[in-house]
Amino acid sequence: KDIVLSGAEFIIKKEGAENWIIPNSDGTYNYNGKYEDIVNNKVGVYTTNAQGIAEIKKLKFDTYHIYEIKAPDGYNIEKQDKYDKDKKWIDLGTVTLGGKDTNITYTVTNKKTVDKLEGNVWIDNPDRKLNGYNNIYDEKDWIQDNDKISKDILFKNMTVYLKDSKDKDQIIAETKTDENGHYEFTTKNKYDGEDKNLYYWDLANYYVEFVYDNTLYVVADPFVGNDIKINSKAIEEIMKAEELKDENLTGTDRQLPGRAVTYKGGANLTPKQLLENNESTSKELKTTPLTGYYNKNTYTIENINLGIKEKHEPSFDVFETLEYIKVNMNGYSYKYQHGENPVTYSTYVPRAATQTGKMNFSQALYPSDVKYLKEHNDGMDVYVVYSITVSNNETEFVDDIYNEQKLYLNSLINTYDSKRYELCTTNDTGDEYGADFANWSDDKPGIAKYSIENGVYKDGIEKPDPTKNEEGKSITSRIQFKVKKQALIDMLDHYKKNPSNIKYLETVPTTATVNAYHDYLRTDNVWDEKSSAKEYQGIKTKYAEKNDNNETYFAHKSNNADKSSSQLYINLTLGDSRKLSGVVFEDTITDDSETQNTKPEIGKLDDNESNRAKNVKVDLLNPNQKDLAKLYYVEKSENGVITLDKITTTDEQKIYTNAKGEYTIDGLVPGYYYIRFTYGDGSQKMIDTNGQEIDLTSKDYRSTIITNEYIKKALEEKNIDEAMKIANWYKQMDSRNYSTAVDDLALRHQIDGYIYTEEKVKDKDGKEVSKIKVTDKDGNVKEDIMNINSYTPMISISIEDDKDDIKQTTEQDVKQNEFKGFNLGLIKQPDTTIITNKKITNVKFTNQVGTTLVSENPASKQSTYVTALDTVVDPTGSKNAKLEIEPESIYGSNIELTYEISIENQSAKDFVEDVNDPHFGDYFKYGKSETAKAKKVTVRVLEDDLDSKFNYSSVPTTTTQTTSYTTSSGPNQISIKPVITEETDSDGTKTTTQYLEMTGWESLESGQSTKTSYTVTALIANDELDTDYKNNAKVKSLSIDTLSTLTTNSLKKWEAGKTVFTIMPTTGENRDQMYWYIGAVALAIVASGIVLIKKKVL
Repeated sequence: KDIVLSGAEFIIKKEGAENWIIPNSDGTYNYNGKYEDIVNNKVGVYTTNAQGIAEIKKLKFDTYHIYEIKAPDGYNIEKQDKYDKDKKWIDLGTVTLGGKDTNITYTVTNKKTVDKLEGNVWIDNPDRKLNGYNNIYDEKDWIQDNDKISKDILFKNMTVYLKDSKDKDQIIAETKTDENGHYEFTTKNKYDGEDKNLYYWDLANYYVEFVYDNTLYVVADPFVGNDIKINSKAIEEIMKAEELKDENLTGTDRQLPGRAVTYKGGANLTPKQLLENNESTSKELKTTPLTGYYNKNTYTIENINLGIKEKHEPSFDVFETLEYIKVNMNGYSYKYQHGENPVTYSTYVPRAATQTGKMNFSQALYPSDVKYLKEHNDGMDVYVVYSITVSNNETEFVDDIYNEQKLYLNSLINTYDSKRYELCTTNDTGDEYGADFANWSDDKPGIAKYSIENGVYKDGIEKPDPTKNEEGKSITSRIQFKVKKQALIDMLDHYKKNPSNIKYLETVPTTATVNAYHDYLRTDNVWDEKSSAKEYQGIKTKYAEKNDNNETYFAHKSNNADKSSSQLYINLTLGDSRKLSGVVFEDTITDDSETQNTKPEIGKLDDNESNRAKNVKVDLLNPNQKDLAKLYYVEKSENGVITLDKITTTDEQKIYTNAKGEYTIDGLVPGYYYIRFTYGDGSQKMIDTNGQEIDLTSKDYRSTIITNEYIKKALEEKNIDEAMKIANWYKQMDSRNYSTAVDDLALRHQIDGYIYTEEKVKDKDGKEVSKIKVTDKDGNVKEDIMNINSYTPMISISIEDDKDDIKQTTEQDVKQNEFKGFNLGLIKQPDTTIITNKKITNVKFTNQVGTTLVSENPASKQSTYVTALDTVVDPTGSKNAKLEIEPESIYGSNIELTYEISIENQSAKDFVEDVNDPHFGDYFKYGKSETAKAKKVTVRVLEDDLDSKFNYSSVPTTTTQTTSYTTSSGPNQISIKPVITEETDSDGTKTTTQYLEMTGWESLESGQSTKTSYTVTALIANDELDTDYKNNAKVKSLSIDTLSTLTTNSLKKWEAGKTVFTIMPTTGENRDQMYWYIGAVALAIVASGIVLIKKKVL
């Protein structure tokens, strides 16, 4: 429909005239007006009013020529038909007034052409500080809070179409953005008709379509702000369901390209509405057709812009690493843990060297274990467990770009070296990850596939929480491989044959590959939201109706993406051998023990204890405590090449302690063992700090007490199954300095009944034995010089000397390859010290006529004739005495001497239980005296070598023994037997030996004593020679209590105490001489004597 146009200007003149018609003030016309007046003074110009009418009244009848010199507002006169470029007018032709035509209407038609339709395309840079986009074109860099915000980038070479919405979206024109992101349409270059001009009214039906790469970009929010020059005008028309899956998007061509279009509703507007839209505000522009952007001054459609934003490509990470290597060996397990900060100080903790795209781990195994596997083809399994962590580290939360929801896995595969590994889908390692292991299966050789629908990833991986500054959320699965036995066995050959390349790597790396996608929300811009799909079919995330800005969230599914972890390699190495070690040391008594005359030990190697036992034999035994255990010994050179591997035993290796008391057993495999220490025949030496060596004999030394409760509990456990449960006792101790072994009490008990004499040892039946008989654990009777075996409790040697046998994660947890602290402490046996004493308690002198001149204790101060010569006077008797008597009274007189013999046990205190007591051996092993009794020493034979001048037949055969302690059952009889022997030597000389043999003595505890008395007589036959009496006596044999031996130091004290009595001259010479003799020593009796002094009358 034609519309009236105001503002058009016309001039007229008579046809053929030179001058122009100019109206006068009185309503008449001047037909001779000058053109200059029209131009300069704007007279004679007739302008259309609001109704599009320019009326000229009262013209004369004539023919007039009409010219249009100005088109209506918004019309380009130069684009009108018959426009004269030189005259700058349009010749509209003539019209004639005359006849009956008093009023003539002359219609002039103007075409509203558009010189140009133009706009810009830019990439909107994000304002990261605001965590978003401003959606307007920033021509220059700008500063916000001292932060530089980069200007937007103009987009070149984007295809732009002008299409007709009323003609099946026919392409009217096509162009591309230039280097500056600018495009323009000046003609309908795709139109089939002749008129290629762009017309305003046609543009009401047209729209601009921008074809962008929707795999890379999304459109900016349109109509942002009040400046139409820099905001965007195009968005998607409708959102199709398939477009919500990024994988379906086709970029700029094919079925689903990116197409942003301007508003297409102009065809429904009236011309008036179209013209009114030229004055629209930015808010109204959202429903404004292209004509709404018409600039009537430039005759152009301007600022049909498109802003695009780089599409966010969501990310995720796949990280596979070695979690642990687990070794199962002979019923033992150990997990070598690898963490974020793996320990690199131990040979046996996996170490990683990371390169670009590659991680090389090094894991050492014990050579003995591999040797064991080679020999038995069983007993050792090695499992490798990798952790695969898939992380949703997507932190983009911008509504109109990308709002992360969840990461979902389509598939997870893991490549591996099928020559070295076999996939383990069962819980062979006994770990908590068994259910996860079961989700793996072999897809093809060397490729394992994870069951997403049954595994830990089935519900997707949550997005990080931006309010908590989380960098990502992750879920970890684990895959388990078992190292093939042959691959382990081949290690030995590999390390024999490859001295220049000590590496044992996979042929194929272990690598995890994930295919995954994200669900995300975005506030997409579409013209027809109602008809648009809001979520992709089957998507797990649901769309949200509105955000805070009343914008709808559309639920999208991102592209499926593949991502792989680094390539992982493990170099299996043979580490240092597994060893067991300890020290044999001398335990010392405490100061309190010394003071109290006891010998309790502390059972632990202290800093002040430096004496060490050399040459002690050490053996490793099987659980039957008899057979020697096998050692799987592997020897390597400095560069790691195996030079020797063999099966051996501690006996073959000849394991003895060195001068520092140290020993080491090499080549153990995990299992249950006993350690046996053998010492006692004197070939072993105890070495002090000065290097002095002392014979280490079993009679002088015994095992020290056990003071650690864990060792004690293990020693006491007799049930083998229960013993195995606590056989790792050594790992529980607070120190590895404890003594861990005790002597074989059964062996020591075999010699309890032996009788010790001055030169010989006799058995319980009194039969002389040259060596002590012992019976070993197999029941074999052997004669030995008392070698003693000491045994530890059962020992469980695990794969690693680690307390929990589970993992090593920190440097403090790392244990060395040597199981240390299996020590034996030895303590000196308590000396057996018997102090004997003999004294004269009465001297009776009867002369020839039967008169008793004296019968007194020589120690008595009131006695006459008899005087004690002791340096220390004992009021109960005297060791040395003199008798002064007149010479004439001596001859033929009779002397009676009463002797008292006492025995005192001054041995160190020691305790023992009865053999049948269930606590038998507790004191020996643990120093526990609550259930023990004091040990006793029994003097079996005491010899009293009287002077030959005594009348032996006068000695009574028995005496009554009295005791000086209250615990005795009472006095008993001492049997006295005179013994007289005569021997003739080679030269015919006869020697007569006479002594009294006393038996039946009371057994004495330490600190106890006993005594007896007897009287002997002598007839003085010669006044010169018979006045010198010698008296020698000593203990000849004794026996000691259970679990005791007589020490070397005690045996050295089997020396006779001798006393000699000399007649004092009466001349006064040497009158000040003190007659005293060496006192009693261990196992010896001091003799007592009397001196008869002839008293001459001056």
